Amino acid sequence: MMRLKPSSKKLPDFVNSVTKTVKKPVRLFFQDEARFGKICQVRKVWLPKGERSVVEAQHIRQYLYAYSTMEPKTGESVSLILPYADTDWMNVFLRELSERYPADEIVLVLDGAGWHRSGGLVVPAIAVPIIIEL
Repeated sequence: MMRLKPSSKKLPDFVNSVTKTVKKPVRLFFQDEARFGKICQVRKVWLPKGERSVVEAQHIRQYLYAYSTMEPKTGESVSLILPYADTDWMNVFLRELSERYPADEIVLVLDGAGWHRSGGLVVPAIAVPIIIEL
């Protein structure tokens, strides 16, 4: 796994070197995750004078995570909605990505999230991950 600084100009050189060493098409993808969810909080409400609102307090935190990757050259993308952002679910995403493009070599640019650097990350044989240290 290669690590680059955000200001690094080595990415084009690295992609070119991969292109020269493998005998199949090379795709450059950029990947990230985003959290979407709901947090229920009791808020103040307007009521006529003398009336009180009755609200049961229930703290709910529900989240889903969108894993997505895109290839700028073609605009193709792969996205999954998954329940957590961790190494296990990143492995699910990488497996899906490799199944969609089995005939290609994938250069995958990742940010520095903990699960991207985890020892439990299973990188498919067709993928070359690059971490941009932010």
